[in-house]
Amino acid sequence: MLIGKAKEKDFNELSEFSFQGILVVPGFKSFRESHPGPYAQLTFLSETARELILKKIEVFSDTNAVVISKDLNQLIKINRELDPNQFRSLSITVFNGADLKPSELLSSQMVTLIVTLSDVDSSESKEISLKLKKRAVTEISWPT
Repeated sequence: MLIGKAKEKDFNELSEFSFQGILVVPGFKSFRESHPGPYAQLTFLSETARELILKKIEVFSDTNAVVISKDLNQLIKINRELDPNQFRSLSITVFNGADLKPSELLSSQMVTLIVTLSDVDSSESKEISLKLKKRAVTEISWPT
């Protein structure tokens, strides 16, 4: 999906993965057995600098079993300017190897990530559901 900057069309076409114009970008590539400190992150992109509350994350396996559920209630500041019309948050670690063994997550071919977000100034909130498909990659290690 998105790595760095988003295009204006991304904000329009990916509205089902956004809350009040804020896009949710998952980053799970570092959550693997071979990583010395596995972790999963979320990043948030917006066309304006703003704040939101990351209330909760839930991950369900392909059999709908809960893999992990965490109440976070974390204030997210989307204030890192990428260009004059785009801002991003710092990448927020939502769980790591101490919370969940990578094998527990990677035993599923696809997982559903549900992110619950809330407005800072109102009681408005939204659950965003993302389906993440496992894909095989070849890791190269160099002798040290």
